[in-house]
Amino acid sequence: GDQNAIFEMGRFALFGFGMKKDPAEAAEWYRKAAEGGNSEGWRLLGTMSYNGLGMPADTRTAITYWQKAAELGNPAALNDLGQCYFRGDGVPEDWAKAVELWSKGAALGHAGAQYNLAVCYLHGEHVKKDLDQARQWLEKSAAQGHEGAMRALYHLTKERR
Repeated sequence: GDQNAIFEMGRFALFGFGMKKDPAEAAEWYRKAAEGGNSEGWRLLGTMSYNGLGMPADTRTAITYWQKAAELGNPAALNDLGQCYFRGDGVPEDWAKAVELWSKGAALGHAGAQYNLAVCYLHGEHVKKDLDQARQWLEKSAAQGHEGAMRALYHLTKERR
């Protein structure tokens, strides 16, 4: 079937659009879409598993789903995985891996990954401190409405005056 239509059925079930709100049913629709190659289906299964929405909360399962989405080039999943490696949440703490994942997600245009990468450059966390790189990533993230990036960019600009 049409993976986008199957994915949308998951969204309808998750939010109750035209049907009863049912996170467990949403997870089944997302699983069908994911198994058909829909990266956002894998990512949302990961998020639902991580938060225990429509299924038991399970960080290891969430990571497995996010990895599948990341392999398909999903920038949000790359950001989510980066967060896990940064915090050591369900995986061993590995800041270099977090930076690698955020770099990939940032290059694909994900505002959160751009912000996270910018913060690393801003503070020299597992990358060489580089305020120009930090500014570039903050500008890209802020242009997408990321509030943290907007605040950081404001402070960076204020400090450089």
